[in-house]
Amino acid sequence: MEARRAPDAPEWRDPKRYLWLLALAVPTLPFQAGALVAVTGQGAWWWWGPVFAFVLLPVLDHVTGEDGENPPEAVMKRLESDRYYRWCTYLYLPLQYGALIWACTRWAGGALSVGEGTGLAATTGVVAGVAINTAHELGHKRDRSER
Repeated sequence: MEARRAPDAPEWRDPKRYLWLLALAVPTLPFQAGALVAVTGQGAWWWWGPVFAFVLLPVLDHVTGEDGENPPEAVMKRLESDRYYRWCTYLYLPLQYGALIWACTRWAGGALSVGEGTGLAATTGVVAGVAINTAHELGHKRDRSER
């Protein structure tokens, strides 16, 4: 649900509002890797996290180009109180921990080769490395429970 507009705030809609959900692709990288391995039978897919973060995203960033659009300052307070954006941030954490626990069960199962286990570790590491952005955003919040 979008936050209500203050009487003096201009009408502005975030054209990329639902693209924020794409950020949740990162904490699911280990699950994606596991699915790719299951579908293809190729253990190299355990390395999906580094490929996603260091190959696919930079290529997409280059193709889509720079985005110089920012919301008008007059609507920032409304956007900051919009629960949708908060929940996009909050959801990262349980997904990250779920992926870590899931990855640990794969390592403990003993079915992965050294290269596959290292790939899953690197993929899980990408998730944890990107999580610093979530911590950073929550650290800016006024509510103590968010910090």
